[in-house]
Amino acid sequence: MNLKEIVAKITFSKTANGMSKAVINMPVELRKGKDNKIYIKLNLLGDITTFAENESDIDKAIGEAIQSFFIAASFFGKGVKDELEKLGWQIKKNSVRFKDRPALNNARMKKWKTKSPISLTM
Repeated sequence: MNLKEIVAKITFSKTANGMSKAVINMPVELRKGKDNKIYIKLNLLGDITTFAENESDIDKAIGEAIQSFFIAASFFGKGVKDELEKLGWQIKKNSVRFKDRPALNNARMKKWKTKSPISLTM
């Protein structure tokens, strides 16, 4: 990953039965805690932090945190896309992209792992 540029993307679509679907590809910060839990920080979603009991639980924990963000943005904010825009994401049709957040320095980026796309249906 290029440490000078962060690229993340969320693509929104509808499933055949009308459910909303989001495919998310973004870096996350993983850290093993003293309690042996894996702490996951979603820096590009307002620094949301969650945890996983083990490595096989990481994707589920990330998915649940993202769903929580979407629910909170929909019910308590001005909608998902508007809340993402406030966090520095760029809106383009059915997708939003995040490029280069100057506040994130290289030292923080070195701890990041890039997760393969996560697909959520809501």
